[in-house]
Amino acid sequence: MSVLRNIISLKKKGLSNRSISGQLGLSRKTTNKYINTVEQTGFSYQHLLELSDAELAALVEPSPQKLIEGYLEVLYSYRFGGPISNCRERAQTSRCYPLPALAGIQAGPS
Repeated sequence: MSVLRNIISLKKKGLSNRSISGQLGLSRKTTNKYINTVEQTGFSYQHLLELSDAELAALVEPSPQKLIEGYLEVLYSYRFGGPISNCRERAQTSRCYPLPALAGIQAGPS
């Protein structure tokens, strides 16, 4: 049984995040992250437990596109001093680049 499935099962039984962390040998931060992610799906614990491990993982793990968007957000914030939404609004200015131009960036060996 996956760690995520164990967390959901224990949470369904009413255990606190701290208790779940102790029982599974996880840090509280990791346990809280998993529980927050699961709760953001909007599904009941029972429904989540009925999913296969692959379906469960796909539901809570970020897609590659979301990882890229998060990385771009950090880059824009660092380089331009503000959120990427500011650059979307000013995509034609010299300081910001349109996202479609950056979407083709592929992670890989350099």
